[in-house]
Amino acid sequence: MTEETEVLYIVISKQEVSTLNKIVKSIDKSAFITIHDVRDVFGEGFLDISK
Repeated sequence: MTEETEVLYIVISKQEVSTLNKIVKSIDKSAFITIHDVRDVFGEGFLDISK
């Protein structure tokens, strides 16, 4: 039997990590969180991908 899992992928600043951790833990204490350093983010709301 396969169990469905919800995945949330977001991009935040280093300053927002602590706040995010608190929010996630308040919703799901067994949540799995990975953090990756990202050099650039392109697309709506970030760097213009056409440049």
